Parts: sequence; structure tokens; C-alpha cells
Amino acid sequence: MEKDLYGVLGVGKNATEEDIKKAYRKKVKKCHPDYGGDSEEFRKVQEAYDVLSNEEKRALYNITGKVPDVSSADSQAVEYLACRFQQVFDSLDNKDLLTRSVILEVRMKLQEEIKTNEKAVRYEYERVNLLNILKKRLKVKRKKYRNVAREVIEEQIGYCKNGVIKCKQELKLMKKSLEFLGHLKMDINIPSDNIVKGFYELIPGEECNFAEGS
Repeated sequence: MEKDLYGVLGVGKNATEEDIKKAYRKKVKKCHPDYGGDSEEFRKVQEAYDVLSNEEKRALYNITGKVPDVSSADSQAVEYLACRFQQVFDSLDNKDLLTRSVILEVRMKLQEEIKTNEKAVRYEYERVNLLNILKKRLKVKRKKYRNVAREVIEEQIGYCKNGVIKCKQELKLMKKSLEFLGHLKMDINIPSDNIVKGFYELIPGEECNFAEGS
């Protein structure tokens, strides 16, 4: 079951690092066991902060919705690859299962996603650079007034940087998944009668017995 770590800290998904720190400190004061708080709630707050205050863990969480184990990069890639296979299998009819190369389908899908994410990273980097230039140009006539436009730009830069982190983490998963995919092959020389020994009609009230080895 997916955990809402942002909800635990009471911040939005686009929260900055500083927003997360402030929310964490506020929550800890209320739920710390030393001050009469609930130990289980304190554990959840600690877990949420541990993930959301770490760029890599936060990016993985945003992708999967699960508390990540950064040390198991291979497991993350395998899970990602399994999802892609599932999508391909779901899209194929029975008549296409043996005539279409599922490995090729998954490879093409991964390669297309990699290109899309690489473009997204380049776009966000360019946007950050342009926003920084714009920020320097926007000034107030008197120092006593707030430069609201610059504050908004700084917030936008934060969003872009978070987007870059997420895209780069997705790229790592995709490329690792593509590496695992390279170890698979599809044997098309096996006679079809050795694969499928027959189709069995499901009769209401009777158990369906599949062919041996199915």
C-alpha cells in the first residue's frame, strides 16, 4: 500500500527543502515521545523526513509511491522492467502472444521513454538558466519593497530542479532496466505444438485441466 509521506509532514509535493525541514521540526515538537507524543506517529514523521529530505530517495518515492531502499537499485530496475512487460502483455491479444516479440516491444518502449526523459532534463536545465537570468533583471525601485516577482521565480526554479532530479532518477531506472533486458532472448524456433498442446473449452461446473507443462 502506498504511503503519503507528504501528508505525514503536511506539505505539498512541490515543497522545497526548507519547507520540509520546517514542517518536520513542527511535527516533531508535537509527537516526540519525550514530550508526551505518540511513538508510532513519531516513527512515521521520522520515516517521512528521512525520505523527503534526501534527493535520491525522494525522487524514487515520487516515481514508485513506495518508501525506497536506495541500496537495492537492481531490485528497483527489475520491478520497473516487470511493469513494462505487464503493460505489453496486457496490450496483446491471444493471437499476438506468439507472433510478436515482447522483448522488442519492451525495448522500444523503454528507448522511447529514455529519449522523452532526456529531452525533459534538457528543457528543465534550460528553463532554470533562463529563470536565473530573468531573476537578475527583475528589480524593485526601492529596497524597502519586496521583490515578489523574484520570489516567485525562485519558487519556480525549485520546481524545475525537483523535476530534473525526478527525470534523472527515472533515467537511471530505465537504463538499468534496459541493461537487464539485454540478458533476455526469445526462442522462435520451438514448434508451436510443443508450446501449446491444445485449447480447453471451459464448461460451467467443470474444472479446466490445462496441458502438461503449461
